[in-house]
Amino acid sequence: MSNLATVYEQDFCQNTKLLREGRVAEIDTENIAEELDAHG
Repeated sequence: MSNLATVYEQDFCQNTKLLREGRVAEIDTENIAEELDAHG
């Protein structure tokens, strides 16, 4: 796995963890918006 893919995976997992913990103010909302856009 490339370094960029590893960073991407870490960011995704971190955002998921924060969301599940209710720590919404700490989530990278721009990243999540890009993810949602990518899935149509």
